[in-house]
Amino acid sequence: MYVREHTGVMYVRDGKGKALQALLEDGSLAGRPEVRFNQCTFGKNAWRALLAAEQLGALRELELKQCRIKPDMLEALCTSANLPQLEALSLRNNNLKDAAMHHLAQQTALPGLKKLNLVYCRITADGVGTVFDGPGLKGVEEWRFSDTKLRVDAVDALLAGSACPGTKSLQFINCPLGEKGVMKLASAPLDGVESLVLYQNGVTNRAVQTLAGSKYMSQLKELRFRYDKCSLPALMAIADSPYMANLEVLQMSQCAIAEDGAQAIAFAADVHKLRILDLSTTWIGARGLTAFMESETLQHLEELNIGGCHLSEDDICRIGQSTAWPSLERLIINNNKVTDDSLKALLEWPQFAQLTHLNIDTSAVTADGFTALVNHPNAAKLQTIGLWQTPAVADAESIAAAAGRGDLEIIDTLWD
Repeated sequence: MYVREHTGVMYVRDGKGKALQALLEDGSLAGRPEVRFNQCTFGKNAWRALLAAEQLGALRELELKQCRIKPDMLEALCTSANLPQLEALSLRNNNLKDAAMHHLAQQTALPGLKKLNLVYCRITADGVGTVFDGPGLKGVEEWRFSDTKLRVDAVDALLAGSACPGTKSLQFINCPLGEKGVMKLASAPLDGVESLVLYQNGVTNRAVQTLAGSKYMSQLKELRFRYDKCSLPALMAIADSPYMANLEVLQMSQCAIAEDGAQAIAFAADVHKLRILDLSTTWIGARGLTAFMESETLQHLEELNIGGCHLSEDDICRIGQSTAWPSLERLIINNNKVTDDSLKALLEWPQFAQLTHLNIDTSAVTADGFTALVNHPNAAKLQTIGLWQTPAVADAESIAAAAGRGDLEIIDTLWD
């Protein structure tokens, strides 16, 4: 049994079903805006008690990850009178399948629902068609799917649904949509879509080129690819497209973009509103890093993720010479040659004083390097640091406490 609270969110892991009863009895759920249940076992009585609890009236976000939610339990949730404020529902990793989607599609008890996570629920195109054509989900703006059975026909079902016009965010993770599926999305009148996340979908350069050249994508603010076949032509298409002018978030991690791709985005005249750029686990090289450091396009950048980009110790030191990112607050340089010496050089960078988050996971930073960091005046605004798989992590909490930085959150697990 595991119950903890972090930044106002309650996390519950309870394989034997004991925690829920205690939480209901002591009123711990009262007034909570967000609760996340993970790998919890709900007996029939416990589930009824949860849904009948008036203390859930303030709940806005509910996650039921891998909780063995069954169709009858989902039906009870969709008819509960105690979740009127719920805006986000995650049913991730529950074996619900297509038939259970009918309960969601017809629900009337969750009038404010705007986000629905159906990742790994084992649904097919029929299930997608059911939820997108259901009267109960026309207010949903963000959809998340992930299943190897979701292919091109799932895109057809989505586009035919009556809920589609109100969609603002679409996420397909590990779905074999392929080139045809993405090109269908690109050519559909999805004028209201502001966020498109396509991880491991077999996306090709041709598909991205079609997407970037679509007038229907002109409102897009977030575009993410990961583990796909995209390479330099795809990034060039994004960089040169007038329809990508509103992009604020761009991710092309673990894609073969190389130094030329990094240069293309660094000097792209049309893509000038980027706040978040994630090119992690790609080869950007010294030339690509130099382009970022000299870029006028990236003036609004708040987060830069170049983790695993094969940066040398000298490259890390050179980051401290950049004046191109005056708004930068989050820097992710994990899995590069970050050493005590390069970290100390980075600490002298004037922009470091603005950083609130730093990730140096899987680096060679030792207790000495971390001691220098927590005692440096330029690290005063730092709130979170990732130290997973570093020599420094074992003594990090005591070092931070001794420096009067007990407020610094140290992440010692994989930070995604």
